[in-house]
Amino acid sequence: MSSLLRYKKSGGFIQLLSLIETFGPQKKDKFLEMIEQESPTWERALREKMLTFERIFSWPEEVIVDVFKQLQPKTLAFALQGIKPEQREKILTYFSHSERRRLDDILTESKPKPEEIASTLVKVVEQTRKMLKERTLHAEKFDSALSIPEDYEAKLEERAAHDTFATMSAAPAAPAASAVKPQVKAAAAATHKPEVNVDGTPVDAVRAGIDVIQLQKKVQELVRENKTLKDENHALRGKLETIKKIA
Repeated sequence: MSSLLRYKKSGGFIQLLSLIETFGPQKKDKFLEMIEQESPTWERALREKMLTFERIFSWPEEVIVDVFKQLQPKTLAFALQGIKPEQREKILTYFSHSERRRLDDILTESKPKPEEIASTLVKVVEQTRKMLKERTLHAEKFDSALSIPEDYEAKLEERAAHDTFATMSAAPAAPAASAVKPQVKAAAAATHKPEVNVDGTPVDAVRAGIDVIQLQKKVQELVRENKTLKDENHALRGKLETIKKIA
């Protein structure tokens, strides 16, 4: 069964992305490898849009501080223990003395365990994703690659279809079987001369090229029809909900 099928609907990409961002490194890599086997196009897109701690700390300091200041005090105190000392100091310079004392008091009262620190680091990523969704953070100002356009799922499916046909078109023809004896090959060549065009191009090769082009066009049509059906289905559901409320 397709592991991507449920996420190909509108909004599914960001739902899948948000889920993967909560995974640990090993589970994340294994899951992405599984997706790559099904659709290299989706796997590349997920990696391109994914939030990581390394990515967050590549942004301007004021953006990073905006994220950390949205955390609850205990979550903030624990999260600061999970980052590099130089990163911690950069963030703390934006906090007042009273705020820093409060964080020290939290750590004095409750020293975090490694698993608690790991959990709070995930919360930092979740908080960042939430702020991006709510447009509290504007990715286009500091990391334009994070932007996710409307109908991104349909665009990915169309891109995946193009990638598939490009791979098929570029694949070399299968070599002749080496087990066939030379005299048999010669006899076959003598009795069957391939039909060619005026320019010497084999007719079969031309036909194959036309078939691939026709298939590409058909896939594009199917992608567009699928999107139209989804939009109509969404509109009908809205009307049905309205009718139920009236009734």
